[in-house]
Amino acid sequence: MQTITKTYQTYQFEELDDKAKEQVLESYRTDEWYPGDWWHEAAVEDFVEDRTKEGWDLKTKDVHFDVSYCQGSGASFDGTVNCLEWIKFHKLEADYPTIVKILSDKKSWDLDGNIHSNHYANHYCHFNTRYLEIEEDGQLEEYIYGWDNEKKEQPIIDGWNTELLELEKAIEADREQLSRDLEKTMYKEYEHYMSDETITEEIIVNTENRFLANGTPFNE
Repeated sequence: MQTITKTYQTYQFEELDDKAKEQVLESYRTDEWYPGDWWHEAAVEDFVEDRTKEGWDLKTKDVHFDVSYCQGSGASFDGTVNCLEWIKFHKLEADYPTIVKILSDKKSWDLDGNIHSNHYANHYCHFNTRYLEIEEDGQLEEYIYGWDNEKKEQPIIDGWNTELLELEKAIEADREQLSRDLEKTMYKEYEHYMSDETITEEIIVNTENRFLANGTPFNE
């Protein structure tokens, strides 16, 4: 039996020439394990936390995005929004006085807006795959029940119905803008982790990484 031992000259990333470094960087970018799932976790958690402060109720699993630079790329989210909390956060009480009064008088009542998916959501996840609707639960009818005073009731009814339509448009516009902003954030995060600087840092911090002169990873 004959044993043959082959010796290799290996290098750390910093010792490679520019052409070899570029090969290493590109191999990282195209490797299916990089950048993994962790690159977006903080951004998604921040998004959920910020929306919660605004009256939205959603979890990290409700956030959807695609940063593949294709037709269906984008971002969106599912969940519900407490209309009164949303109004107060945006300091819009003066725009919706009837809604604010009714919901404030009856503190146990909630008026929620719910995000629904449309047929585009079967293939894509951009902002236009969803829409928001405010779903009443008889709040107005119960509020004026027993008044039997049309002169008193009609301004409340008209105010509620008019404000409700405007509020739904406003929250839907907010949902759309939040989705567009989320898309920008996710692209920014993704591009950060795919940049030369970030990948280089990832390589260098792992001192066990060794390469051949042409940039091929060395595995013992």
